[in-house]
Amino acid sequence: MGYLRRVQIERVQAHAEKVMLDLDLSRYYQERDESVNIPLKDGDFVKIFSIDARVYSSVSLEGFVKRPGSYELRPGMRLSDLLTPEELLPEAHLEQVEIVRFRADLTREILSVSLANLLQGDKTQDVELRRLDRIIVRSEFSEPGTVTLKGEVKRPGKFAIARGERLTSVLKRAGGFTEKAYLPGAIFTRESARKVEKEQLEEFMRAQERRLLAEASAVVVSGLEREEAAVQQQTLSQRRELLRALASKVTLGRVVIKLDQLERLERSPTNILLEEGDTLTIPQQPSSVLVLGSVRNSTSILHKEKEGIEYYLSRAGGLSREADQKEIHIVKADGSAVSNFTMLRTVEPGDTIIVPPMAEVKVRLLPIARDIITIIGQTALTIAALAVIF
Repeated sequence: MGYLRRVQIERVQAHAEKVMLDLDLSRYYQERDESVNIPLKDGDFVKIFSIDARVYSSVSLEGFVKRPGSYELRPGMRLSDLLTPEELLPEAHLEQVEIVRFRADLTREILSVSLANLLQGDKTQDVELRRLDRIIVRSEFSEPGTVTLKGEVKRPGKFAIARGERLTSVLKRAGGFTEKAYLPGAIFTRESARKVEKEQLEEFMRAQERRLLAEASAVVVSGLEREEAAVQQQTLSQRRELLRALASKVTLGRVVIKLDQLERLERSPTNILLEEGDTLTIPQQPSSVLVLGSVRNSTSILHKEKEGIEYYLSRAGGLSREADQKEIHIVKADGSAVSNFTMLRTVEPGDTIIVPPMAEVKVRLLPIARDIITIIGQTALTIAALAVIF
């Protein structure tokens, strides 16, 4: 649609310059004013602009209503003129209807109205509408949350959950555990915990990177023999590579739970309330124990019944000279950690034995990083386990 109040003509004048004429052609069509209906000349370029496409004398209705869209704003129009009971969908939330309005300075304000009170005759809720108001009706209905069950359950997959539903309820709907399920190795992750731990891991990585860079600088300025300095630089480079690789294997958001058969689990504290995004993975029983840290050969060792921690340490070549024997601990398959001497004598499949170095050790030689990465490829490490290695 053309805007007749501004019709523009570009004209070449006297073969020397261009001039521009703005004409209000609406005067010709409305008043027959011939003065604006000027004759055109050869070479004239006429521009007719479009009207403003926006409708200013309107309000819009959005959300859970039968006929959303733009409506004419009539003088004195109020909310009750537009939002009648017949216009609402059954799931509409009546306690809070929002009106988004532009102020004179073009900032927005949000008016909250109780439609339930308005429908009961409360005239204070019957707001007079202004041009370009947006009336938004939200819903009382919320999408069900979903959790994911993986591994050794009879019917793995995504499950919708009701508010207040507990773990055993979903496990029953999944048919329970299979015969191959290894309950001590269950991995339960929670999205809200993952976000917090992601920040912690990033901070840990930054701190360790700064530490390694400081050690590398110390090697450069320490005046060591060239060959010894080169070895230490290579070691620090390996540690940096290993740090990044180990961090990529950390299971973020893991919450330690101790699963049991459903009838016992139902009465235990582990029968937790579920949240949107929770994931439970039930593995098959592993066959090995992982030994990491200050040993001569970090590796996985086949589990042997009734053997304590000494057996696995000896199979890993024994402790290195830098090992801190007082700080040896086990990260259990369920993600918990134990350091009590009595508990250390009980080693189960899927456990990880962590041998940290003594605090005063500054530089230590490690196996090639890729070898350790291969070993831990199927291990769910925690941030705590990662911290003691470094």
